[in-house]
Amino acid sequence: MAQGVCRVVAPAALAVALSASPLAAQDGEFVPLERDIRSVWDLQLGAHAKELNAVDFGQYACGTNGGPPSLVVSGWTDYALCRAEEETGLHEIYFRYDDDYEYWALAHNLPLRAVRYRATIEAEFDVIVSALFDPDGFMVGFRIVSDPRADTEMRQRSVVLRSHLIGRLDEAAPWECQDMEPAEGEKPFGNIFIKDHCEQIDTVNGLRNVVEAHYYRREGQVGIDPRTNRQVTGQFWSETWLEQYLLNPIADREARLAALEGVDPIVPDIHLRARDCPGCDLQGANLKRADLRGANLAGANLAGANLHDAKLTGADLTGANLAGADLNKADLKRAVLIDADLSKALLYEAHLDAADATGASFFEAKMARVELIRAKLDGANLTYVDMREGRLGGVSLVGADLSESWLHVSQLRQANLTGARLYHTSLYSAEMVKAIFVNADLSYADLRRADMREAIFTNANLTGAYLERALLREAIFDGAIFTDADLPVGFTPPE
Repeated sequence: MAQGVCRVVAPAALAVALSASPLAAQDGEFVPLERDIRSVWDLQLGAHAKELNAVDFGQYACGTNGGPPSLVVSGWTDYALCRAEEETGLHEIYFRYDDDYEYWALAHNLPLRAVRYRATIEAEFDVIVSALFDPDGFMVGFRIVSDPRADTEMRQRSVVLRSHLIGRLDEAAPWECQDMEPAEGEKPFGNIFIKDHCEQIDTVNGLRNVVEAHYYRREGQVGIDPRTNRQVTGQFWSETWLEQYLLNPIADREARLAALEGVDPIVPDIHLRARDCPGCDLQGANLKRADLRGANLAGANLAGANLHDAKLTGADLTGANLAGADLNKADLKRAVLIDADLSKALLYEAHLDAADATGASFFEAKMARVELIRAKLDGANLTYVDMREGRLGGVSLVGADLSESWLHVSQLRQANLTGARLYHTSLYSAEMVKAIFVNADLSYADLRRADMREAIFTNANLTGAYLERALLREAIFDGAIFTDADLPVGFTPPE
C-alpha cells in the first residue's frame, strides 16, 4: 500500500461531475434566515455526560457504529444503556441537531425552505453524528458519517465531503494516509475507485483524527440489471467518515467523578419552573425539548412559547393559553387541554393520542401529520385548520366545528363526528371507514376519492358535497340530504 501525504481533494473527474449542489440553484427566497445552531463541533471533548447541555440537540438514541439509530434514549446520561463497541470499548450516542427551523417550514407547507433549513448537515450534506463515551461517562470522541439514507444524488457526491472535513482540522499537523486495496467484489464506479484511510496526530490540540473516503461499487452492485438489461440507479457505495478522539487520558478522572456524584444533568431553570406552574405567565418562554411530563400548567399563559419537541405527556394544560405556540413534534399524549386556546399554534407531527381537548380552540392551527388517535375534541373549534395527512383513528369530534379545514389524505377510521360541522371542509382521499357522521353538516365538503365504507350518515347534510369516486359501500344514509351534491357514478341516494 502506498503511503504519503493525504490526497484531500477528490480526483478532477469526480470533482467536476459532482461539484454542483442541487440546493445552490434554488431561488434566493429560500436562503435560510440567520440562525445559531449547535453542532457536534460545539461539544467539548473531555466533558462528562452530566456536564453536556442536552437541550441544544434531540432524537437521542444508541448509535450503530456510524449508522442509523437503534434504542431510543433520553440524553447523554443514558450512554451506559448502549452496548460498548467491540473495537473501541466506547458507548455511542446518536443525536440530531436542532430542527426547529425545518419543522417551522414544514408546518407552513414550505417544502423547499424545509430542505434548506434541515439541520444535521455538514457543507449541505446530510450526516449521521454521534458522541462516544468511555465507561465512566466522559465524552472522549465523536463521529461524523455521510448519511446513507440521503437521496441518490447526494450519496453520490458525499465523497466530496472529505475535503470539507479535513479543512476544518488543524493544517499544521501532518497526515498519514493509505490507499486501501479493494475487497473481493469491489470495483470502480464510473471508472473511479477511492478507498482511503488517513490519520492525523495533533499534539498541539491533543487530538487524534481519522478520515476515510469510499467511492466504488460493492459486490452485487451494478449499473445495468443483467436480468432485464435495463439501467438501474443507486447501486454504489459513496461515503465519508470522520472520527475524532482525545489523544490523552482524562485528567483528574477520579476527582471529577467524585465531584459529579449525585449531581443532576444540566437543565435550564425555566424548564424546572414550568414543571409545576399553574397560572404562570410563561408567554414567549423557550421551553424547547423541555421534559414537562405530568406538569401542572393549568391556566398558564404560554402564548407564543417555544415548546418544539417538548415532552408534555400527561400534562395538565386545562384552560392554558397556547395561542401561537410552537408545539411541532411535541409529545402531548394523554395531556389535558380542556378549554385551552391553541389558535394559530404550530403542531406539525405533534402527538396528542388519548389527549382530552374538549372545548379547545385550534382556530387556524397548522397541524399537518398530527396524531390524535382516540383523542377527545368534543365541541372543539377546528376551523381553518391544516390537518392534512393526520392520524385521527377513533378520535371523538362530537359537535366540533371543522369548517373550511384541510384533512385531505387523513385517517379517520371509526372517528365519531356526530353533530360536527364540516362546511366546505377538504376530506379528499381521507380514510373514514366506519366513521360516524350522524346529524353532521357536510355541506359543500370535498369528499372526492374518500373511503367511507360502512360509515353512518344518518340525517347528515351533504348539500353540494363533492363525492366523485368516493367509496360508499355499506354506508348508511337514512335521512341524509344530497341536494346539488356531486355523486359518484352508480350511486343512488336513498329516498
